[in-house]
Parts: sequence; structure tokens; C-alpha cells
Amino acid sequence: MRKQMLEDLLMLHGTNPQNWPADMRASMKTCLKSSPRFAADYAALARLEEELKSCLRAPAVPALAARIIAATPPLQHTYLPPQELGGQERGLLAACLAGALVIGAVIGYFIGGGTVDDSLSRLATAALYGGRALI
Repeated sequence: MRKQMLEDLLMLHGTNPQNWPADMRASMKTCLKSSPRFAADYAALARLEEELKSCLRAPAVPALAARIIAATPPLQHTYLPPQELGGQERGLLAACLAGALVIGAVIGYFIGGGTVDDSLSRLATAALYGGRALI
């Protein structure tokens, strides 16, 4: 096995022999035993891998997690209107939403130069007249 191939496999699969491809495991072990240089590189890579793993391990702090969960307010569904709205209030809410839609359409009409694209015009007429395009 060439040194470059062994390095590539070690970089890809790590230093744990259990992670190595089964068909390459025996030749990788033989290669590491046969060359002191390969063995030294393998040992250095194993130390580096352990050092990186120790940096990634976060200390378990269950008390901190419990404090954060306890301090978190319960979720509230604010996207729904309150259930105590009466008929008149619901109508007022609907009128405000419809007014915002109309104002947005008017502003868009004037910003767009006051013209309507032909395909959009045909689509609107077809929708208004039951699917028959009159233009």
C-alpha cells in the first residue's frame, strides 16, 4: 500500500480500526506495522484526533439546562385572534385587513407605473367572468 493511499484512508476514516473499510483493514494494519515512519505518523494522528475529540466534548451541566427550561415562558399562539371577540369586533378586524390589502394594491399600481401586464389582465378577466377570457 502506498503512503498516500494510507494517509487518505486515515484522514477519511480516522485512526479507529473499526471505522476502516473491512477489505482494507488487514493491509492497513500490516502497512502500519511494517514501517516505523507510518507508525509514527499514525501515532501523531491518533494523538491529534484524541485532542480534537476532547475539545468537542462539552461538560454536562444538567442544572443549567433545568434552569433555562424553567425560565422559558410557555408558548402562546398569538397568530390567532382572541376568542372573546364579538361579531362587531371580528367585522372590524376583517375590514382593517381588507383595507390594508386595497391600500397595498393601490400603492403597487402607482409604483408600477399605472399599467397592468396583459397576461395578468387576461387572468383577472377570466377569473371574473367564469373562466372565459374576454380580451
